[in-house]
Amino acid sequence: MRILVQLGNLGNSVTSHLVEPIARVTNVTEIMLVTKKPGPGIDKVKYYCPPGFLGSLPVAAVICEFVILIVLAVFKRPDFIAGYLLFPHGIMAYITAKFTRKPVVLSIIAGPVELFSIGSPSHFDHNAELTLYGKCMLAVLRKANAVITTGSFTRDFLIKHRVPGRKIFPIICYPDFERYYPVYNSIKYDVILVGRLEKVKNIETALLAFREVKNIIPDFKACILGDGPCRKQLEKTTRTLGLKNNLAFPGFRHDVNSYLNKSRVFLLSSKREGFPNVYLEALLCGLPAVVSNCGDITSIARDGYNAFIINDASDYKAFAAAITSLLTDEGLYQCMAGNVRTAAASLVPADNTASWVEVIRHIGASFSNNQIW
Repeated sequence: MRILVQLGNLGNSVTSHLVEPIARVTNVTEIMLVTKKPGPGIDKVKYYCPPGFLGSLPVAAVICEFVILIVLAVFKRPDFIAGYLLFPHGIMAYITAKFTRKPVVLSIIAGPVELFSIGSPSHFDHNAELTLYGKCMLAVLRKANAVITTGSFTRDFLIKHRVPGRKIFPIICYPDFERYYPVYNSIKYDVILVGRLEKVKNIETALLAFREVKNIIPDFKACILGDGPCRKQLEKTTRTLGLKNNLAFPGFRHDVNSYLNKSRVFLLSSKREGFPNVYLEALLCGLPAVVSNCGDITSIARDGYNAFIINDASDYKAFAAAITSLLTDEGLYQCMAGNVRTAAASLVPADNTASWVEVIRHIGASFSNNQIW
């Protein structure tokens, strides 16, 4: 079986998490990835990319990817076509599949926000009425042969909007188990937050929570790992809040696992996510977490069991109270840490591949029953 995938530019780590489970399916012989630039080496995967000089011309690069996608669909004759992120990649995959009469799989990796906005808004209400754009995206999803989500929250959202549940497959992409596991080093940080430093990650709220924690634990240490457009402002706010000696900004790092293993509590303050893969990385490293109730995170995180879930992402006092509880109550911390280990042990990479086997079976059944369109 040969699969053609429009992936765009999601980064090496995300590419590995998304594609490796498909490559492990026994009867998959080749995966053709149309991407902005070549990614990590993965068995059975071949990259098809626009010329490098188009890197500074994003619209031209996307058009070139679309042309590559159509040419591959016509001449390489894949068994089905898949697209990650509805716009533009999913739409490109859908049009190509319609043109070549192939089944299509659309994957929503950013959660319901993909039906509300083309870009990456820091605020959106998933209970709001869909605009014309969202209704058009829903029409496309209803006609797809299969839809992949990152968890049950997005699945339920789609079912509520009349996407048939039989064609929705929640698949959480697990991190590299050979890289993320507990290493019992000496602790350097009480709290760690990992992510791109942009507004949607809501890190200003994390800083306010840290100020509250400092009032109770004056010498606590935190680390914000990552880089992005908000870094300078966040460092300025850190000084304004009197946290300069409590908080480190190491920037973007490839050795995220080593930082996680030097920390006690993982913090996620995002206003929205699909499924935050970094939460699973922290889970595999054994960290109890304090997380906002965003996207599909509750598919794994259970409030009061392996994490504290904060329903209002702007409630810095709730974040602070949960962090303080974990740092000052050793019994609570050890109980939750034990539950984290249990949750981590339940994650099996083969489950992702088994889920893709079911997706492929479903596609085959819809194809044989003339249900492509």
